[in-house]
Amino acid sequence: MDNTITAILTVWKRDHLEEQLLALLGQTLSPQVIWVQQTQHHVNVDSVVSKYRDHIKYICWEDNPGVFGRFESVKDVTTSYVYIIDDDIIPGPGFLEKALETSKRLNAIVCPNGRLLNIRNNQTEVFVGDGYEFQHSFCTVDKEVDFGNNSWFFKKEWIDMFLLESPLFRNNGEDIHLSATCKQYGNIPTFVPRQIKPYESGNIKRVYSTDEFALHKKVGFGWERVRVIKKFRNSGWVLQCEKVI
Repeated sequence: MDNTITAILTVWKRDHLEEQLLALLGQTLSPQVIWVQQTQHHVNVDSVVSKYRDHIKYICWEDNPGVFGRFESVKDVTTSYVYIIDDDIIPGPGFLEKALETSKRLNAIVCPNGRLLNIRNNQTEVFVGDGYEFQHSFCTVDKEVDFGNNSWFFKKEWIDMFLLESPLFRNNGEDIHLSATCKQYGNIPTFVPRQIKPYESGNIKRVYSTDEFALHKKVGFGWERVRVIKKFRNSGWVLQCEKVI
């Protein structure tokens, strides 16, 4: 299998597109294809799209597909790997190379941050990769998690498992959905890779995630995620804390 990558960026109400494009174009392993998917017209990115028109494929959705739309579009990807990135994430220049190596070595979805869940209440118990020590994603070892956050690097073919299940909510739970379906149907784990320096980190601007557009600040966000987790646990998704040593 070749190492070609399609990166998928989204534009909603944040205005970090040019910084994200520069981060992707400056990678030690650059994506072959970059898709920019804008939902409606909350910010004006016309000048950025024009400036980088030779490097990107741009579309604008008039109807809001929620956070699932970008994952559902992966069925049309023609490269071997996909890198979907939230609109508040800026990867260090070595992250894509690290993500590819880690994904191939562990046969896993790779994310800069992840979560370990509490079996008693189906809520996050441990944050991995995005603790409070640094402004970049940080992890001392490759760590398997229940699901990943913020960006997702994976084999294109794995989206077939994602598409086997319909979402409970269009604007919440896509991160849980990807890890749960891939684990259930293909025994594909999710890992946060070792990230020590900003250069190799999956996110070097964590402050961007604290603005007013953060979905985790939405009323009912946590309750919806508990519903999603329960759905997959009831259909056989085994959490890390449930594994027999």
